[in-house]
Amino acid sequence: MPAVVRGPSQTGVGLVSTEGVLPDQKVVDMDRTIHMLDLETDQFTTMLDELGTVQATREKCNWLEDQYAPKTVQLNAALTNVATSATLKAAMKDFVKPYDVLRNLNTGDSVRVLTVATDGVTLTLGTRSGTATAWATTEDVLISGSAFPQGADVGDLQYIQRVLGFNYSQIHRTAWGFTGTEMEIEQYGGRDPAMEQAKKLVEHRSLLERNGFWGDRGFATANINDPKPWGQSGGAYTYIQSNNRDANGALTADFVDDFLRAVYAHGSTDKIGYAHPIVGMAFSKFNRTGQGTYWQASPENVHGVKVDGFISGAYGYKLPIVVKREWNSIPEANEFGGVLFVIDLRNARRRPMRNRDTRLLTNRQNPGVDGEVNEYMTENSWQFTQESTHGLIHGVTSIAP
Repeated sequence: MPAVVRGPSQTGVGLVSTEGVLPDQKVVDMDRTIHMLDLETDQFTTMLDELGTVQATREKCNWLEDQYAPKTVQLNAALTNVATSATLKAAMKDFVKPYDVLRNLNTGDSVRVLTVATDGVTLTLGTRSGTATAWATTEDVLISGSAFPQGADVGDLQYIQRVLGFNYSQIHRTAWGFTGTEMEIEQYGGRDPAMEQAKKLVEHRSLLERNGFWGDRGFATANINDPKPWGQSGGAYTYIQSNNRDANGALTADFVDDFLRAVYAHGSTDKIGYAHPIVGMAFSKFNRTGQGTYWQASPENVHGVKVDGFISGAYGYKLPIVVKREWNSIPEANEFGGVLFVIDLRNARRRPMRNRDTRLLTNRQNPGVDGEVNEYMTENSWQFTQESTHGLIHGVTSIAP
């Protein structure tokens, strides 16, 4: 039997309140917008896409790296002020040719090389110029030019051998699915699977972004057929070796400036930094503590992304900074939590496999399944050439007082 409510209208007893109506009879007051915790955070991937991707045609990407002839050398053994021969460090074999002039950048005196032995490291020296001094093994010696005799032949030929760089492609898949019944139910914000599709695209791009920084290069070939081989694409962390520095605590403007002096010494000036929020906090404090010439906090658009900038004291270049908000979930107590990646965009490329860049693939479910499964799939690699043109600061755990 239905419940009946009755009473005099003057006393209000017969008025129906919000509790007198069946809950299922009410239309839910629901915001039509579904509010996400995080927005899209794929700035690095977006920038490389803006610069243009280069298709991969195999599961392994290769590239060649080259450089100009060396400018400095070091000795393998100390040199006295009257020595007539010298030995270079083994790693500097064939760096010096006959008639090259060597100047010690610490003592200032120089000497002309007369001959170079077949081992490539033993030098016969001429007469020293100026006041001859002893040369230590730790001192840098500049190849300041060559001084050929008149009428001489061209002398020894020198060739800088190129270096092979490589990476592997990695298959990323992000799938979602719903039963046939669920797909027909009306929902706030839209019906599935279309509503979930937009969310999964952001998640998929986030996977690519993380792989671009933290991917570990590798390829498993233990089996030919089952299980199939798989590749792992190395990210920036895998390649950056020369300019990989540990802040070991608080980050200071001088530390960053010295780091950028090395990073900007090679490659292009089109570099950009991707920073953990604690690094962004340190940069902002440079401005608040009277070091405003280092930090330019007026955002501008760089390759489609809004950035701030840090001014290099050594070269005067402005390094655009993207603060990666999602990295705040990585505690800076981790050695590689509070980080700053500096990427030379002229020496970084995204390498999607031909015809296998990010695609929406629908109806991936098995026959007979009462539902629908869709996925985003990307087979992708990364190319980081000339690793010394990039840089990484890690170990930032606090802000300098």
